[in-house]
Amino acid sequence: MAAINTLKIDPPLVNTACAWVSEYEQLKACFECPYTGAVTTRTAAGVDEGYPRLAGVHGVAFSKTSITSINTYAYSPHPLSAYLSWIKQILDEHPTSTKPFIVSVTTTEPAVLRAMINAIQAFRTTLPDPARIAIELNTSCPNVKAGAPPAYHFPTCRSAEEYLASPLGQLIAIFADARKADPGLTVGLKLPPYVHAGQFSAFLDGLALFTIDGTQPPVSFFTCTNTLGNTLMPASMLEGWQGEGMEGKDMLGGAGGEAIHALALGNVAAFARLLTERDVLREIKIIGAGGVTTPDAVKRMHDAGATVVGSATLFGKLGPDAAFALLSGR
Repeated sequence: MAAINTLKIDPPLVNTACAWVSEYEQLKACFECPYTGAVTTRTAAGVDEGYPRLAGVHGVAFSKTSITSINTYAYSPHPLSAYLSWIKQILDEHPTSTKPFIVSVTTTEPAVLRAMINAIQAFRTTLPDPARIAIELNTSCPNVKAGAPPAYHFPTCRSAEEYLASPLGQLIAIFADARKADPGLTVGLKLPPYVHAGQFSAFLDGLALFTIDGTQPPVSFFTCTNTLGNTLMPASMLEGWQGEGMEGKDMLGGAGGEAIHALALGNVAAFARLLTERDVLREIKIIGAGGVTTPDAVKRMHDAGATVVGSATLFGKLGPDAAFALLSGR
């Protein structure tokens, strides 16, 4: 069993936020799989409004030669309110289960994040065990054309004032306030794949400015990593397209799966090492994700410093059976 703040994950394996947990039936199947320790929802971009799903634009496909995916999606077409309703239904149908949910959300607007936290907190108060619901803020989707993902901008800040005023800084401050008001609330950040040492240190330097009373980190976990953006895979490399109007297309978007495994391991290892060097951030745990397609990959993630391991691409190919495949080597 793994513990992240008050969240208990047993076994320490989760699906990560992805297109294959968009619908109620997909979430229920992941929840009922005995090999998942928690279930992560697809990222919701609003309390009552979903993100537009566009035919011929949004989709996913798989490499012909490895367990690698590439997607052009942004966020879920369903709002947060739908996911909370579905979670309630699943929990009611399984009254003896203690499996938790990680609710993935995103926004760049502080008011929207406050509204989403308030909705989740109101939902948590209706549960016998509120600790079963955690929040993950997706800061790193590479397929949104409106601007750089907030977690890419954050390490470029050069002063405390810049960190505090940055788009991600404003959101982290809201998380810190929520955690101060309710220490039992578990919150985390889904981060992009960083590519040089300075980014890791700069990110943590900024995060340390938001500690709670100077003693507690503003978040309890990182999910490392999201997909690698601006990846081009021509149609000749691909198979298994999913998404209306996407069949046979070249794909320019976020790569996941085995193609980014080494990079993901490097991100996990870098953060794990640097967190131990910062006393006030030491309690932050890592959900290691990126190319986790075999039991050996699970072990490599744990060896790199991940407390929990996450997978998406393999879930896309196998469904919840992916969890059994990943743990069959235990």
